[in-house]
Amino acid sequence: MLLFCDQPSGGVNHIPPDEAAVYAELRAEADALGAWVTGAALMSDERATRVRAVGGEIQLTDGPFAEVTDLLSGMFVVDFDSHEDALAFAARIPAARNGAVEVRRVLDHDPG
Repeated sequence: MLLFCDQPSGGVNHIPPDEAAVYAELRAEADALGAWVTGAALMSDERATRVRAVGGEIQLTDGPFAEVTDLLSGMFVVDFDSHEDALAFAARIPAARNGAVEVRRVLDHDPG
């Protein structure tokens, strides 16, 4: 999974057209390679709610979250042949220039 961690955009739910084109090209490339699984952009943190269950109580905090410097703005789930291929692909994502892209393997929780 490639998690996009961008700088806050001032609450603007907008991807600049040049970046949108890059995301579309990367998705098409991953699809052509048979590596595409899914992906999505996320709304800004102004529309998010954090949920914590502490001591049997549920705590809800509505965004925006002033204490964060990078926000989760989207994700791709891809299935490349190697971790190195996933890293090289992640480096081309616009979020890698504007913040960071976290590359994480997805755990298989299938009990069978």
